[in-house]
Amino acid sequence: DSRSQAVLYVYEREIKSKFHHQGLGHHLMKATESMAQTANISKVMLTVFRANGAAMAFYRSMGYSVDESSPSKHGIFTDYEILSKEELWFRAMQ
Repeated sequence: DSRSQAVLYVYEREIKSKFHHQGLGHHLMKATESMAQTANISKVMLTVFRANGAAMAFYRSMGYSVDESSPSKHGIFTDYEILSKEELWFRAMQ
């Protein structure tokens, strides 16, 4: 049951604009995914504003997609999407 699945939820991540495009976001997300793997948590989730096209593109480039729990998946359109990434390493262990 996915409702009882442990997830690592990235509550808020912001990098000042003067530090954009230096790989910090990529490094932070890879570190987050590594923490999830260490804790044997298979799924990383986060919320991103739909209007933030750069953030949406960034997370998609990292393998994140709209999660089944996102309101848009249920015909409810809000100013945000819930994205997630289920780690392949965990599926390989099953």
